[in-house]
Amino acid sequence: MGTFDKIKKMGVLRAIYLYVVTSISIILVTVSTIGLLNIVISEYILKVKDWEQVNMVSQCDNDMPGAKMMKDASMMNSSVMKEEFASPPEAEGSQLKIGNPPSAGALQCEKKAAERAELTHVNNLKRDLANWLSMLIIALPLYFYHWGVIKKEGVR
Repeated sequence: MGTFDKIKKMGVLRAIYLYVVTSISIILVTVSTIGLLNIVISEYILKVKDWEQVNMVSQCDNDMPGAKMMKDASMMNSSVMKEEFASPPEAEGSQLKIGNPPSAGALQCEKKAAERAELTHVNNLKRDLANWLSMLIIALPLYFYHWGVIKKEGVR
């Protein structure tokens, strides 16, 4: 092989490299832009709620007398659960009243659960935003540099 063939071969490999990196950069820019647009639309336009915000599960349910809630249908299969719900609650001389207003402790617990859900939501939003922005910050310069080299050299 002559020197001219080696140079020509290197030129072809270089052109392939430049086009591959430019194509990958375009894909990354597109994906990160879609991710950022998704965050903007879901958070600020449609105001989509996270699972934690929709299904706030209070950790205080078991602290309130008679307010034990079954979180899972499989709990009912347990013999301990069947016995507990089959027998009437034991209260000292007073009957359990359903529909009583929630206690101050329960309200405080619900407030803390709402605060935790909001903090989790904000943290998830920040994490997603950092992820998409970092992808965009890396991909854009790669694209502009390699596309600039292709245009400057007129590689075809």
